[in-house]
Amino acid sequence: MIKVAGYGRMSTDKQQMSPKVQTQKIENWFDQQKSTGRWGDSPKFIGMFIDEAVSSRVDMLKRPFGQHVLTVLDRGDMVVVASLSRAFRSVNDTWNTMKVLDEAGISIAFLDSPMDTSTPVGKLMLTMVAGFAEFERDLISSRTKETAAVKRKMGEPIGPAPIGWQNSRDSRGTYLRPDKSARIVAEAAKFLFVKGLSRQEVFYQMRTAMRKRRIEPKSPQWYVSAAAAACMDFPKLSITFISSVLGFSIDRMSFITSGDHSKAKKYLRDWMKQEGFSDA
Repeated sequence: MIKVAGYGRMSTDKQQMSPKVQTQKIENWFDQQKSTGRWGDSPKFIGMFIDEAVSSRVDMLKRPFGQHVLTVLDRGDMVVVASLSRAFRSVNDTWNTMKVLDEAGISIAFLDSPMDTSTPVGKLMLTMVAGFAEFERDLISSRTKETAAVKRKMGEPIGPAPIGWQNSRDSRGTYLRPDKSARIVAEAAKFLFVKGLSRQEVFYQMRTAMRKRRIEPKSPQWYVSAAAAACMDFPKLSITFISSVLGFSIDRMSFITSGDHSKAKKYLRDWMKQEGFSDA
């Protein structure tokens, strides 16, 4: 008796590739194959194994249910995936997974790319399709980074607002506007760090002050990041991005308490001006 297992991965597009959609596609496919007598007598669908909240960058067989599938299937059994993108994210992942499945005698089917992986031609087609899919993702990623770079230079929002700023939207479109309350908190945290207080001491003092004003307290590390942003005069850039430009991390107390930050600020301003930032 052949056993068939469905494998899936949580999609960010919940309407197109939600766990429910993936399950329905695979169950319908199994019922259809069963009705044609493809596997002879009594094939068994043993259920869906869906990895949720797992990064797509993790190889299939390193995901919790990706590993588990191998433990519930035997030689001659099959794993079915609704879409190639739910299983593999790179050519290397495809090759490595196929090698393991081949050694275990388990075949794999993709409902959006009908291929017989038990044949050399099918394996070649799978590798080619995975290669084109990886190439397309790389192009999309490149375009996304280019778009983000342009928006960053124009001072437009890119994801969460940098510390000291708020994302805003009106008839003019989306833009960043100063967050006065966050800047006051950041300057206060900076003052306490320079005064010699530890991260936990600053956290406790700021938490008490913010609760009195009915402001949601932040984490201890947030106060360090906020103080670092204050040291740099709140540029429209994330702390991580600023650190990458400067070549060292500013998200630490040693930078905040170093005294003079004029050199770092000048370097950042000169770099932004050279790169064509509108706010340089």
